[in-house]
Amino acid sequence: EKGMRVSGDVVTGTIVKDFKKQYLEFNMSDAEGKAMKVVYNGIIPDTFKEDIQVIVEGKYSIEDQTFHAATVLTKCPSKYEAEVEEKS
Repeated sequence: EKGMRVSGDVVTGTIVKDFKKQYLEFNMSDAEGKAMKVVYNGIIPDTFKEDIQVIVEGKYSIEDQTFHAATVLTKCPSKYEAEVEEKS
């Protein structure tokens, strides 16, 4: 069974993260504004924050209506990339 790859926006105010336990939970909304709960266990990207675009890969569980992500990738809009480079 292959995993799904979904992209969307992180919904503000829904992030629960624990760096020690490598646990991340958040809601993401798609282009139509439909929200989905995502749970991820692993190393949380430094660039992960509210109001960014993310791509998650994993499986959606109908039972608990949660997307269990194996990977979380952040997509930085190009307008922010220049600012990040200046800071570092």
